[in-house]
Amino acid sequence: MKLLKIELLILSLFVCLSCFAQEVADEEEALDITLQDPFLSIKYQRGEYLVYDCVDKHWVCTGKPEFNNCNEARDIAQYENRNKLPCASVKGFSSEDECNKIQKRLTSSGYDVRFCKSSELRELEKVF
Repeated sequence: MKLLKIELLILSLFVCLSCFAQEVADEEEALDITLQDPFLSIKYQRGEYLVYDCVDKHWVCTGKPEFNNCNEARDIAQYENRNKLPCASVKGFSSEDECNKIQKRLTSSGYDVRFCKSSELRELEKVF
């Protein structure tokens, strides 16, 4: 009888532990750790500034330092009369979520990214 009580106690302990483990697993599944990382890549951190990367050909919502770096790199490329520009700093938003909404809309719309080309090259490629 005493052995049966011990077995029932151990069994109920395992059942309780498995329920607790399931609750912890459910909470961990709901948490996306990639959204907690401040860096999107080695090139960009998360932020509310929309930039188009003309080299890697993608939109990104990034931080102010990358936005400013893009402005500087673009100015240098234009000063050196390069036909292809490295990026385009588009706009700063009030929040990262607002920037992400615009980024998704631009990505899904297939927006023409002619701003990656110098103004002279764009003039040459005009379709009449």
